[in-house]
Amino acid sequence: MDSDTSFEERFWSWLGYRLVDENTLLPVIKHRCVIAFRKPGWHHIAGLGKKYGQPISTALRISPTIQIDTPTTDGITVSVFVNVKYTFDPRQIDSNMKSSIAKLGDDALSEIVYDQVGEAVRSVCGRKSEAQLANGSLWAELKRDIRHNLQRDLASYGIGFRSDKSVTILNIVPPVEIVRERVAAKSRTIYADSIQKQPPELAHELHEQEIVRHGDFVHISYDRTPPPRTNGLPITELYTAVPEFARNGRHKHPN
Repeated sequence: MDSDTSFEERFWSWLGYRLVDENTLLPVIKHRCVIAFRKPGWHHIAGLGKKYGQPISTALRISPTIQIDTPTTDGITVSVFVNVKYTFDPRQIDSNMKSSIAKLGDDALSEIVYDQVGEAVRSVCGRKSEAQLANGSLWAELKRDIRHNLQRDLASYGIGFRSDKSVTILNIVPPVEIVRERVAAKSRTIYADSIQKQPPELAHELHEQEIVRHGDFVHISYDRTPPPRTNGLPITELYTAVPEFARNGRHKHPN
């Protein structure tokens, strides 16, 4: 069967026909301008003064992961990681740009999509705060708005987005410094909660040890003078200062 097909293709090619594969269009060029497209199937020679250009795929295309850095309403720049699924149909290109766009290679087409994805992501995500973007329940809304912008801005290029799943948000992350600070803040909260559960004299001793071992991490504002014996009563200075530490990690020494 393969040999018969191969012979058939050679035969039709010998007669001047050309096979256009499925999900492919073949541009017809005259005087360096694209004047028509051949659909899938066998087609005879382009004609006098005409020639065929490179085949153009209309199949679904999936972009690699695209990273877009965008500022938020609270002044934090986050990184949005997305990929998109799109199709390219040169017959849908605006007539005034058909010849130039229809002859673009895949790399140039990908650059157009990449640039417009960046514009769409910044336009949509730039209207949100960092906390809103971190809320995964809002991602469906973000994806819908990004897709809407892309459909509007890329239609004239013949680029389309068929389904609701054309845009996928893989992750939205704040700068490394903010992530690091949030991890440290969580650790401080755990530490502060733990030390408040200890007897006052033991809590004071443990905290003094932590200051010696982790001076850059453990900062709680209270008088470091050895506490008086209180027969089990709470040490006011320590317990009023621990919540401040849990919030911001700051400390002030009386001296």
